[in-house]
This record gives sequence, C-alpha cells and structure tokens, in this order.
Amino acid sequence: MKSWLKYFFGGFWSNRRSRECQWRSLGNTALGALLSFLFLVCGLTWGYQTSFRPTYRAADEFRQFLYSTMDTIDFSVHDGVAAGESRINTYTTGQQGYQLIVDLRDTRSIYDAFTLTCSGENVQTVSYESYLAQPAHVQKEYTKFTVAYSGKELDLAEKCPEYLTYLQERSDPQSLLYNEETANALKALEAEKPEDYYEQVYLLYVISYYPKLETAEYNTKAPTLHGYYLDLLSRDTEGKFLCLMKDSCYVGFQSGSMQVIYTGNYTQIQSLEAGAASADTLIYKTFQSGSQMDYMMYAVNIFGGFFLVVVLWLLMLIVVRTVCRVKHYEAAETFGSAAQLVGSFLLWSGVIAALCGFALSFLMDQVLVYYAAIGIMALVLVVRTVIFMARQARIENR
Repeated sequence: MKSWLKYFFGGFWSNRRSRECQWRSLGNTALGALLSFLFLVCGLTWGYQTSFRPTYRAADEFRQFLYSTMDTIDFSVHDGVAAGESRINTYTTGQQGYQLIVDLRDTRSIYDAFTLTCSGENVQTVSYESYLAQPAHVQKEYTKFTVAYSGKELDLAEKCPEYLTYLQERSDPQSLLYNEETANALKALEAEKPEDYYEQVYLLYVISYYPKLETAEYNTKAPTLHGYYLDLLSRDTEGKFLCLMKDSCYVGFQSGSMQVIYTGNYTQIQSLEAGAASADTLIYKTFQSGSQMDYMMYAVNIFGGFFLVVVLWLLMLIVVRTVCRVKHYEAAETFGSAAQLVGSFLLWSGVIAALCGFALSFLMDQVLVYYAAIGIMALVLVVRTVIFMARQARIENR
C-alpha cells in the first residue's frame, strides 16, 4: 500500500516512481483522471464563489445603482418569496447604463400576447398567419419559428370566445380543419369546466394553432411574461442589469474588466425589506442560493474541456510508445505502459490547473478562467511528459 501511494502521488515528481508504470494497473490512470476532474470542478467553483465578494465590492457603479434602486422600489422578501407593487422595465424607456426589471407578480402564469414569425434560408421572414396562407410546398421552406414577445399581458377571459370559435371549427367533423385529438380535448374540457377554464382553453388553442411553437422557457406550453423578461436579458449585450421577480432574480454587473452574471433565488432570505441597507444582503444571499447550480455548471462545462485533455493523453501515449519503441527505451514500449506513464501525470496536472484556476478567479472572467484552467492542465501534462522523455533519453544513451 505504501509503495502504491508513493507511485500514485509521487509519480509526477519522480521519474523513478513513474517508471513503475510497467507493472501497474490502468486503474491508476482512471483514478487519476477522475480525481483531477473533481479537483478542477472544486477549484473553479470555489474560486468563483470566493472571489465574488471582493469582485462585487469593487463594482462601484453597480452598487450605486443597486442602492438607489432599493431605496425607491416597493420590494420585500418573506420566507423566500418576494412581494411588492413596483412594475419597472427600463428596457422599454431607452435608459442607458444598468437596466432594471421589477415585476413581483407570478409572471410564470401570466401569458404574453406574443406573435410568431417564420423564416428560412431561401424565403423571406413572414408572420405565422402569412405562413399558413402559403401552399404546402412553400411552407416546407420555412424551418425556423421564432416567438416575438410583446411584453403585454394577455386577457384570457376577453379572448376566450375567439379561441373557442377556432377550437370548435377544429372539432367539427365536417370542417377541413377537423382534428380528432383537439375535438376530444375540447369535449373533455367543456364537460369538466375546471377553475382555470380560460387558461386551459388558451393552452389547447396554442397547441392546436401553433403546433411548431417552441418557447425558450422551461416547462411552459405558451410564452409568458417571465419568458419575455428572460428574452430581454438574453439580448442584453452589455450584461448590466438587475431583474427582480417573485421567486428568482437575475443579476449582471461589471467590476473593472470582469463581468459577473448569475441567477439566484430568495430561499436563503427569511425577511428583508427594501432599502440601501439591505442591498448587500440581497446580492450575497441570492448569489449563495445558486452554489449547487455552480457545481453542476462547472461539472458539465469541465467535462467537455476534460474530454479534450483525454484526447491529448491518447495522442501523448501514442507518441511516447512510438519513441520508446523506435529508441528501444524500456520505460514504455507497450501501449499499456505508455498509457500508464502519461496517465501518472494526470492527477497533479489537474491539481495545478485547479489551483491556478482558483487564483485566476480573482483576476479574470469565469469563462476565461475555465479556458485557462483547461489549457494549463494540458500544458502541464505535455511539459511533464517531455521532461520525462528527455531524462529517459539521457539515461538510455549513457
């Protein structure tokens, strides 16, 4: 056991230990790769979370905007849910600098009066109504259907007769628009008359009239005001905004040359009232609420980058095996021993990259930190392998 520990943790630092690869198992390489992946995830996540407070404290312009906002809006949080009467959307006023959205209604259940546009490579962009009027062979040219949010609340009760007229036509066996599935769904709906009757009629209308509709929102059948706000934020190229909603918030600010964007919620806040004095608490608590999501985000992203490191490992072992075979070096003449040799450097390559990523989190945007960490790990792996081969060549040529 002691010998294995010296090999596993000391192979990176000692050529003598790394040459033990000839009689070691490939399981060591797999374990080293797994641990280096975990070190990267933890290092980058801890770096991101630890660097947030000093980064936020250095964002003077954003904090001034936040303090002013918290002093003027009607906003409070109790037991993890925000409430207030303020309705603000500066995206519609042409305001410069930081943008503000405050809507503390249940925007996920308030539907947007949207329109749908249709486009394709060889056709002009048209409305959905114009698309439906086109011959079937022309409709096939349209491949992209885009929701155009209006930001206006849809009055379901007022529009219900219009929706019912269309659905009844779809339910008429004598109609060219007849659809048996729609007919059965409408029949069941009319028989039950649920409390949310207007909403259910609308959703059935959307499914029937817009079969190609795909919203950017998770778990919704029709565009909502929540989706409208998210659409505004996604098109904000500056990334300078504060969006406060009933159960979530979206924050983007600049601190020097660094850009910070995060999504949070109020689950860690028991009670908070509007005012500049509570602004810092709001930011810290909502940022902390997304810590578990940070781990998942980095795990997914690093997995993609780590795959490139694995590809590099494969290329390196082929090079090492080829050189050893041609030069008759005993260290790694087989693919197995070459894989073990290069693999013995994976663990500490990941540790070094994780430590560098942690430190760089205080100096760079997280996107750049991610690329830097993957690049550092690949560089360390290559340099350490080259050093081994150079020293091995000196030994073999004596």
